[in-house]
Amino acid sequence: MLCALSELHIWSRTRLYADRFAEWASDETKAAIRVHNFVREALAEADIVCRVTAASVPIVERDAIQAECHLNAVGSFRPNVRELNSDTMLQCQLIFDSRASALSEFGDVLVPLKENKMSEASIAQLRDVVMSQVGGRTQTDEVIVFKSLGLAVEDLTAARTVYDRAIEQGVGSKIE
Repeated sequence: MLCALSELHIWSRTRLYADRFAEWASDETKAAIRVHNFVREALAEADIVCRVTAASVPIVERDAIQAECHLNAVGSFRPNVRELNSDTMLQCQLIFDSRASALSEFGDVLVPLKENKMSEASIAQLRDVVMSQVGGRTQTDEVIVFKSLGLAVEDLTAARTVYDRAIEQGVGSKIE
């Protein structure tokens, strides 16, 4: 079951995908579910936003994101692709899974750096927040953006889990 959210507001550029996700989510949560025709409608009252998009240009403007929101952005993964515009990146607290990835892979970071609108100092890593080396939310109305592509250690952990379960269940094929 998903965590105890009271409402899910869903939007997709492709309505069919939004409807399919809503159908799946209705089996996984007791939250009220609404599918929206417009992204701004879906964001209007959101406290948590999860953006998982293959869009190559930003879809959401900063003014559509309400104060105190936490935004997970896991879509864009190439230097020339962005899901967040420069204004959004500048007006939010930014936390990344990896500074190295942020500086080499994320168009969301590379474009504002190239435009001299952002400095590398504004890039916090999740581990620094967890270890209290960097603060979390510093103002009550602050928007926090967590940008992630995933780390190799996560991939290895997932692979190990799948492998261990296959061994336990006696399934799979041995490859030499």
